[in-house]
Amino acid sequence: AAARLLGWIDSRRRLPLALALAGLATFNVYQSANLTGNDAVKRVVARLAERPHPWPHDIGDELRTVIAWLRENTPPDAVLAARYNIAPMLLAYAERPVALHSIWEATSVRERARLFNLAQFGDEEMFRELLDGWGVDYLVVSAAENLDAGLESARYEADALESLGGDVIAALCLYPEKLTRFDLRFQTTSFRVYAVGERPTGRPFYGDDRSRALAGAPPDSRPVGGYSPLFDPRSPIVLGVEPAARSRAVYAALQDYNLGADLFNGGRYGQAATRFRRVLERVGDLNRAGYLLAAALFQSRDYAGALSALDGFLEHSPGDLDGLLLRADVLSSLGRRGEAVELLQTGISRLPDEARLYEKLAELYAGARDYRRAQELRARAREVAGGR
Repeated sequence: AAARLLGWIDSRRRLPLALALAGLATFNVYQSANLTGNDAVKRVVARLAERPHPWPHDIGDELRTVIAWLRENTPPDAVLAARYNIAPMLLAYAERPVALHSIWEATSVRERARLFNLAQFGDEEMFRELLDGWGVDYLVVSAAENLDAGLESARYEADALESLGGDVIAALCLYPEKLTRFDLRFQTTSFRVYAVGERPTGRPFYGDDRSRALAGAPPDSRPVGGYSPLFDPRSPIVLGVEPAARSRAVYAALQDYNLGADLFNGGRYGQAATRFRRVLERVGDLNRAGYLLAAALFQSRDYAGALSALDGFLEHSPGDLDGLLLRADVLSSLGRRGEAVELLQTGISRLPDEARLYEKLAELYAGARDYRRAQELRARAREVAGGR
């Protein structure tokens, strides 16, 4: 069949027709890549939705999380904007139209990418006007666009190696409270999703609905995802003086993190604590390293050190259930059982359907030899667990 096809294309009489068909196909792809908010968007999205798209193995779990959120929380015709290196994956797997693409053969596509790259290192109003002109509804930004200054980075391409206070990308990554027309809706360790043109609802709360409730967050706050040092202006990775080395610093910290986890699982808690400290010193609280440090110190019977590590962790993740339960254990081990009981009772008042809170409180009462109260709490824990 292949030989017949090649023979058909090699025919001098049919070659022009084959080239014309190939050109038409390329034009259709090009148009699909640059749609904004018109009726054609709905036709393209409808065609995409007709066939399933299996997850590829090379886009990473984090981008899968972003894509899943976009599919579940944005309208089918919502137009997305992101740098050209991830925009095609958003088009293919989130099944949403994108304002940028990586088809570099088209002059207009290259020009769009250039304008986008320059505008994100300008002021907020200029960037928003550009996105409004393209009909963009949601913006996906990466921490690398602000922090990375390598030879393939957005900063290098835009000749913006020296970060300026007015960079909108810096505000999107580090100072969302300064924004006026971008509302943070979701984030992972490396990515943030903003609604374009929406007035911000306030400083973000890191967590999901349950952690938000456990933290006693105010009603006007919104859960947007887990804490990330890459979006924290106080973290070492942001404050570092050598931007080009930041990506290497993250990879080095991940090596320490993985080794620390292996040491912890092997019961070598003191050595694990050393590794988690290195992570915190290099890049900040990456992947809950602060909690794991506290857990390692607790297992090593360094209760004062564990409490100090937990204070830092719970400052940015106040609704973390594991952190709260560990804090109760640490306080009890320090002889501050009354504080531990009060901590758990407050947690139960905020999240009354969480069985683990009742179980931990039962442990404290059993330790104080109040077995009747401990039995009541364990029964309540079983009741709650069965109802969820």
